[in-house]
Parts: sequence; C-alpha cells; structure tokens
Amino acid sequence: MRWGRVQVKYTKPVVDIEDGIENTTSGPAVVFNINTQTAAKAGFTTDQLSVVASAIVDGEPTATPIIVNDRPYTLRVRYPAANRASLEAMSNTILVNSNGGTATLGSMSTVTELPGQTEILRDNLQQEKK
Repeated sequence: MRWGRVQVKYTKPVVDIEDGIENTTSGPAVVFNINTQTAAKAGFTTDQLSVVASAIVDGEPTATPIIVNDRPYTLRVRYPAANRASLEAMSNTILVNSNGGTATLGSMSTVTELPGQTEILRDNLQQEKK
C-alpha cells in the first residue's frame, strides 16, 4: 500500500461581502416643489406648506409639550395614514388657510418620489459594520 501526499490549503471563511456603503439604501424620498405664485393666490406661504408637507410625511412636534407626572413630553402631530398612503393621496390632501379658503396640496405643488438613496450608517461617529 502506498500513501500519497495530501496538500490542504486553508482559506479564511467569508464573513461579509457587503461594505455597508453601496448596499445600504434608505427608503424613497418624497419631494414637494411648491409653486409660490399659486400658493400665494390660495392664501398660503411656502413656510406653511413646508410644515404641512413635513406633517404629512414625518409629523411635526407640537409647540408646547404635554405634562404628565411633572415631566414634559413633546407630541408629534401627523396626518392620518390615508393622507400619506400614496403620492396621489398626498396631492389630494385638502388644506384650509387662515381665511377659511381651501386648496389641495397638489394644486400648489408637485409631489414626486425619488428612488432610495445610498447611505452610510454611523454609530458614535464610527462607520457601522454590518
């Protein structure tokens, strides 16, 4: 019986092939381009419409916090899910100005959606390892 030589080559196992940059994307972004002339005719300022747009998508913090057991809690006011379900629903959201006039957000702005953006995740100013 003859014994041969066996060569064993050790390679390190692959732990992660993603570097945390190219493969990390955020959700789609919603962009509101306000037509300032149309908004002014409807009785709205661009600042008011930007607050409304933010309240539809993310919610807006209240001006004064609510006090519970001597602790202040800031509430976030957000439009109902039906108003943010789609771009069409956001565009069709009816707004009331200070004089009681109404207009839809879509009549004063164009609402578009951008694809997800590449993002770098950081924790304590250090890039996160996934």
